[in-house]
Amino acid sequence: MEINIQHSAELDKLATDLSQLQGELQHVSKDSKVYGYNYSSLPDTLDVAKPLLAKYGFALSQFEDGEKNLVTLLLHKSGQWIKGRMTLIEIEMKGTNAAQNKGSVLSYFRRYSIQAILGMAAEDTYSVPKSAGNKAPDTSIRAQSISAGPSGKAEEVKAAIPAS
Repeated sequence: MEINIQHSAELDKLATDLSQLQGELQHVSKDSKVYGYNYSSLPDTLDVAKPLLAKYGFALSQFEDGEKNLVTLLLHKSGQWIKGRMTLIEIEMKGTNAAQNKGSVLSYFRRYSIQAILGMAAEDTYSVPKSAGNKAPDTSIRAQSISAGPSGKAEEVKAAIPAS
């Protein structure tokens, strides 16, 4: 899977408010379950994020670009922005049709793209307590620091992200 990130030429105002937003951002719990796996749903992810997005002057938009990519656009009241594009994969699940499969893929990518662009973590729950000497695996998404090039212009950055 490949992720492609672009941003406005300036990020100072966006970065300041995003930093404050992240200071108040809570983890989203993995309270939805399917096929024995716990996950944080798209509505739960948005319920945690939306009040802080509004408070700090952000808008979030997601759409397909017609090339099998999901685009996540984080807009700031200053006009500054960050855009991430992830290539969607096709899956087939038993007992579902093509539209349901597509909806599942979109929902999955949308929630993880939102969590990644905001620096949000999903809280894992494990049956074995960490205090028993068992450490939970590190499943967090690591953000990559991006800055404008020497010319001060926005530059496209590509980073390979391993599928989990």
